[in-house]
Amino acid sequence: MHTQLHNSKMNLKNTKGFSLVELMVSITVGLLLLLGLATLMASSSKSHQELQKSSIQIENGRYALQLLSDDIKFAGYYGEYSPGPGVNYTLPDPCATAIGSLGWSNTPPPGITQVPTAIFGYAGDVDLPTSCLTVVSELANRNIKTGVLVVRRVHPEPSATINSGTAYLQVSLCDTESIPFVLSATPASFTLKQRNCTTPAVKRKYVQHMYYISNCNVCGVGGDTTPTLKMVEFIDGTMSIVPLVEGIEDMQFEYGVDYLPAPTTTTTADGSPDCTISNPSATDISIVPLLTEAAHCPPDPPPSGTFTNEARNWANVVTVRIHVLSRNTQMTHDYDDNKTYDMGLAPASTPASRLIIDPNLNKYKRHVYSAVVRATNVSGRREQP
Repeated sequence: MHTQLHNSKMNLKNTKGFSLVELMVSITVGLLLLLGLATLMASSSKSHQELQKSSIQIENGRYALQLLSDDIKFAGYYGEYSPGPGVNYTLPDPCATAIGSLGWSNTPPPGITQVPTAIFGYAGDVDLPTSCLTVVSELANRNIKTGVLVVRRVHPEPSATINSGTAYLQVSLCDTESIPFVLSATPASFTLKQRNCTTPAVKRKYVQHMYYISNCNVCGVGGDTTPTLKMVEFIDGTMSIVPLVEGIEDMQFEYGVDYLPAPTTTTTADGSPDCTISNPSATDISIVPLLTEAAHCPPDPPPSGTFTNEARNWANVVTVRIHVLSRNTQMTHDYDDNKTYDMGLAPASTPASRLIIDPNLNKYKRHVYSAVVRATNVSGRREQP
């Protein structure tokens, strides 16, 4: 027993701890490891955030392109009605709400039937009509540098009931009726019949969408400064603003025009574009070549007289090339966007065809998305067998 106690005391005397130097070295090594882990985690977190920002930007850009493409494909769909060669086209105020101001007229023969163009637009740097700013006050927040697109059609599904104040299109299929259609918001006006001249013809809700870029998603007091693709929808007799996609900073359009045939040219109204221009509202034949993109137009100017009728120019639009600039909704503080974005405006050699980023907004990453969309209902009626 005494020997065991003596041996224990000897073992305690021989036991040594860490020296101060060893302790400091071990702490330093531990701190370095922690710093490396913290740096790795911070870098990983930052990469994840940037990846998430980019994913949202890509999703927003593609979604905006898809929304516009789907509506353009439906442009000019009027149910059973197909505008013929003798129809006059009109350019009504896109913010008009009265039935008589929507551009439709069904005057019986020998009168002239009138319908609005299925597609219409305003180029960048062009003010919208005053009525737009009055009827829809939020349009005062529109980014005037961006384009505006108007699409007109009817709803693909017939309406079983009639809502008061809502515009509907009813098309006659009966040979004995003198008018081709009725556009009205009054139930008593819908008297047209189907082919058997007995069954009432179906009624479809009239749809008009106007797309534009707003400088804010939520505007006004307490709002934000996030650029947003918005839609002004004509519904139930009024204009209603619908925010669609955040982060859409710019939007421009180019229009494929199917020229009417002229005696001295080989162009034909066959449903395929003969030229792509940025502004079909240009009616001066002398300036049209300046608006064309050489890569998408024939070498000769359009047929003489083609562009003297603005409404007819827009009625001849059979394709739309969309250019959408999508940006991150959040800044990247160590990033400077010094790029110049080509939004496809013609002619490409002019400064107006390029979007140069405001230095105050260069902390956002951006990407341009483009697509060519065929207006199926407009071009399909022109196809040659």
